This record gives sequence, C-alpha cells and structure tokens, in this order.
Amino acid sequence: MLLDDRTDSETKRDAAAALQVAGMGRDLEDLPDGIETQIGELGVRLSGGQRQRVGLARAIAATAPSRLLVLDDPFSAIDVDTEARIIDSLRDAFGPAAPPNRRSTIVLCSHRLAAFPRADLVVVLDKGRVVEKGTHASLMEQESLYARIFRAQCAEARHEQVAV
Repeated sequence: MLLDDRTDSETKRDAAAALQVAGMGRDLEDLPDGIETQIGELGVRLSGGQRQRVGLARAIAATAPSRLLVLDDPFSAIDVDTEARIIDSLRDAFGPAAPPNRRSTIVLCSHRLAAFPRADLVVVLDKGRVVEKGTHASLMEQESLYARIFRAQCAEARHEQVAV
C-alpha cells in the first residue's frame, strides 16, 4: 500500500493528509484502489516523481509527532511547479501558521535551489564547510556563491522551458 498496512480510520486520515501535503492528492484519484492501492513489483508502478512524493508522505506520516523532519533532495524527480506547491503545503502544515502542536523544523538538503526562496534560513556548504548563511533575499543581495548558483539554475530552467 502507499503508506503501510495499518487500516484503522485515524491512520487512514493521517495517511491521506500526509499524501495531500506531499502533492499526491490528484494522483490518488487515478490509482485503482486509491490509498489502498498496492504499489511496487506486485502492484501499480509509480513514476520517479510519484515515488519521491510517496516517500515524502511516508516521512511526514512517520514523524508526525516529531518536531524535526530532515529531507535529503526530496524533489530531484519532481518538476519545479509541483515542488513549489509541496513546499507551500509543508509550510502550511508545519510552519509558523500551523497549529502549535504541528509546527516542526524542516531541514531541506538539496542541490536544486528552487525551494530555498521560501526557506527561513539558507545555509550554504562548500566542500563540507559552511560558507554562507542567511535568508534567500540577503544572500541574493550579495554576489555570493548561492546567488550565482541560484541565478544559473533559473537561467537553465528558462532555457529548458523555451526549448520545449
């Protein structure tokens, strides 16, 4: 199944909420048995982006009572628009506007910087050392490593959109 084999109604509600935050809401409608669909070798095959979003939903569901969620490159197989929607959902679900018992710290590690304009703090590592930290806006004001990489990635994304 998409999340686990437990079937009580509270678990299903939590699983459905985690899948929504992870951007799998529309995809669930297309699966033959919805949240009950078997996936993998004996079931439905998912795309790379769907697998990443299911993994994210599993992490969200598994750490729901926790105050820390660590994500290691969770959007590499997801398009930038979907990534932005998921980041917004994560902020809504766990950020400053979330109910106090749901607020969590999310540590996002990624080579793709599209999510970082929405981050409270950006920490830039180079060869394992912290070389910059600040908000997206403050780092963009400087001609920093972060600013150069961010601008290059934006230019590449614009080029790819034109080429398609």
